[in-house]
Amino acid sequence: MRRTDKEISERALMSQIIDHAQVCRLGLAMDNIPYILPVAFGYDGSAIYFHTAKEGRKIVFLAANNRVCFELEYGVEVIRHDSNPCKWTFSFQSVIGMGPCWN
Repeated sequence: MRRTDKEISERALMSQIIDHAQVCRLGLAMDNIPYILPVAFGYDGSAIYFHTAKEGRKIVFLAANNRVCFELEYGVEVIRHDSNPCKWTFSFQSVIGMGPCWN
């Protein structure tokens, strides 16, 4: 992470962000082609479960490569600048992870 001063390392805070997140984005890749999509998810305090149909593009990508990344965010707020749109920014908390995905 480039901004280590912004890094969240407390498991309890990560769980709180996941608990409050409404959408999880799942990143997949196959044959050097990236694919990212929002997915419904569940969280039991130790694992994230992605809801999916048993067929479709997601499954094709997962069958070819079960290495995934995911991202969830909470508290997203646009911070506007009155006179310079290039100075707009965001305030948010996020959890990003990666690893193998089993279906």
